Amino acid sequence: MEKHLPWGAPKSRSTAANKVLLVHWDYVIQYDEDHRVPLWTAYRLDARGLNRTPDRVNCFRQDPRVDSPKASLPGDYDEPQFDQGHLAPSEDMSHNLNQNINSFIMSNMAPQYENFNRVIWKRLETQIRTWAKTRRTVYVISGSVFDHDLDAKPDPASAAKRMKSRSGSKRVAIPSHFYKIVLYKCRDGSVEALTFMLPHDKASHTGAAGQKYLEKHITSIAKIDAVTGWQFLSTLPVAGKFDGTHAHAFWQPKSTCDG
Repeated sequence: MEKHLPWGAPKSRSTAANKVLLVHWDYVIQYDEDHRVPLWTAYRLDARGLNRTPDRVNCFRQDPRVDSPKASLPGDYDEPQFDQGHLAPSEDMSHNLNQNINSFIMSNMAPQYENFNRVIWKRLETQIRTWAKTRRTVYVISGSVFDHDLDAKPDPASAAKRMKSRSGSKRVAIPSHFYKIVLYKCRDGSVEALTFMLPHDKASHTGAAGQKYLEKHITSIAKIDAVTGWQFLSTLPVAGKFDGTHAHAFWQPKSTCDG
């Protein structure tokens, strides 16, 4: 797990016993048994792991490590609005076929509107792969937010909006937002960070407008902490400084902290 979370695992401010930590060789999942989605995933993204492009296998399947009543299932997504949205993207797990297959377990999926998943979320994922190729290694934390009342605090599980499958089941909660925290360790040991929180809606943000939309939704790790109830990067003494002030350094061809 330290491979993917070198600054320590996120800490929950909740004492609820509904969270399951699932550790893979290629990424880590914090799964929520009430919402039946990953609250966050974390992984180290190396440029050398992106050199191969195995065929996408689409082998969506139940995670056998999650008890059946609390596990999300492919049938939960048998409805017309939502994609099975990867939190750890399949294209980031492209070093070999087994790695790619392992990204399709349902504990890595959250409901995402088609336009969101296939346009702006995909654009952000693609941008992060570009950063990994220019910086050689970045660390990525992606997660779900449940703040439908927009009070900047996590909604109670009892208030969750849930998908309704064609069979009539309503088991999987629909996030209000999704976020990504991207981290890069500089040669001097300091850390660059860039954080996004995107409203989960049906809008399509393409072209130059899509780029501006991403920049508009740069946020701080502190705000992600508050709206999710998790504390990220608590062991970093400068964590409070990751407020987006120097965020545009990440858009450059290479890191500014390495010269």
